[in-house]
Amino acid sequence: MFSAALFYWAFQVEQDEFLAIMACGSLAFVSYALLLKSLLQRRLSVNSAIGLGFFVRIVLVFSFPAMSDDIYRFLWDGHLIHSGIHPLSAKPVDLISSNPFEHSAWLFQRLNSPEYYTIYPPAAQFIFYIISFFEADQIFASSILFKLILLGSETGILVLLLKFLDELNRHRALAMIYFLNPLIIIEVMGNIHFESLSICAFLGAMYLYKFKKRILSAVFYASSVALKLLPLMFLPVFLKAIQDRRKLVAYYALIFLACLVFFVPFFLGLDIDHFLSSLDLYFQKFEFNAGLYYLLRWILYVITGYNQILILGPALAFISVLVMLWILKSSTLDSIQDFFNISFGFFVIYLLFSTTIHPWYLAFPLVLSVFNPRVFILVWSFMVLLSYSLYSETARESHYLLIALEYLTIGVVYMLEKSGRLSIK
Repeated sequence: MFSAALFYWAFQVEQDEFLAIMACGSLAFVSYALLLKSLLQRRLSVNSAIGLGFFVRIVLVFSFPAMSDDIYRFLWDGHLIHSGIHPLSAKPVDLISSNPFEHSAWLFQRLNSPEYYTIYPPAAQFIFYIISFFEADQIFASSILFKLILLGSETGILVLLLKFLDELNRHRALAMIYFLNPLIIIEVMGNIHFESLSICAFLGAMYLYKFKKRILSAVFYASSVALKLLPLMFLPVFLKAIQDRRKLVAYYALIFLACLVFFVPFFLGLDIDHFLSSLDLYFQKFEFNAGLYYLLRWILYVITGYNQILILGPALAFISVLVMLWILKSSTLDSIQDFFNISFGFFVIYLLFSTTIHPWYLAFPLVLSVFNPRVFILVWSFMVLLSYSLYSETARESHYLLIALEYLTIGVVYMLEKSGRLSIK
């Protein structure tokens, strides 16, 4: 049932088919829960679960990402670089008239947010460039190559999770919280999202850091940031992890220098405001699946009569930073597991206070929860599928009610877990 649900979901379901998404998701997550239970009760071997995880991922290499159109922006950016045009030099809507490369009009018609500069950092752009050696209309071949790269990062994540669990003397079955999670399989291997690459680099950095290979660790950490900017939020955790201030400053300096190597050539000769303006999407313009933000937006709309995202977005981001600092101050850090626990808390706070929460954003907290399993994040990885109601003509009218159901369910599960009535054993 697990494999069948994922295969039908990846090969047959479109982004706007909300009922099909929920049906496949429900079957896959019920199977996932049963698999985890069997693993934790030692009725199913970890090797069998690993084999199942690889089997579905390998099959999904040959599916096309029908539930996401991000691949078109990846290829647009890559083909611009091949044409000698920097992706940050102009918005797609301003470039299309100049026809910078063959089939540009075909790609442009499929872009999301063509009126914004690219938001993808340099390491991601390098991958786009490599993949774009294919012609722009060879979209399926490009998709397969993207997925083979992601299959490599998923393999790296699994290896690192198992190594960490062995070091911590924890059951290897906990790695399946991430590796068999249907949302991860669909959003990474099905829909081609680069969280997997960033997570792999981040875990690699932490593994090297644990064994005091600080220079290599800094390079891996910087590469994680150069794939997705989000690991920047974990940097303050080192304030507690490294007590020797000279070693702390040295490690931060190494990460900074490694980031310069990635970012300076990318921004050389360009106005960095172009990149910052694309980040503005997530704080002052774009809204998606944001429970707390939606509630506050509605309250302020009742009071003022108009959408307050220009104020709410930055304000919530500022509050989230304050909450993260409070978490850091009130936490103890005696092991790598504590580091992951604090980082998990940081990311959950970031999501709760964000104006944009796409389903694949849960990849980071899911992988971090492996070291301290939490029921609410597993429930969230299923309930987040309700956000796809926005794309469905039939379900769109109920979208905000469904988002309210998503966050109410997460809240109830969190409280039950906090009281000790729910746990993963």
